[in-house]
Amino acid sequence: MGTKREPGAEREARREDLLRFLRGLDLGPDVEIREETSLLRSGLFDSIALFALADWIEKRLGAAIDPSRIDLVEEWDTVPRILVFLERRLSGGAR
Repeated sequence: MGTKREPGAEREARREDLLRFLRGLDLGPDVEIREETSLLRSGLFDSIALFALADWIEKRLGAAIDPSRIDLVEEWDTVPRILVFLERRLSGGAR
């Protein structure tokens, strides 16, 4: 029988999973990803990294997303913004 995680523990696990994913991307030898690292505004992400992030998010949501319907810079620029996006979608919110 599985145990249900507390919302804070679930968010922390999601945050750690996201950071592990981002740090595993080949973004260059001197790139260190932190929570507030700008992924899009800074130009750090190229189209391949953005596609990989979209794929990672879709797997967490269990559903396809249409990136053309999202303000990617606002929604996915930093780890906290990505987490808010995920939490909103997982709770049934569309925006």
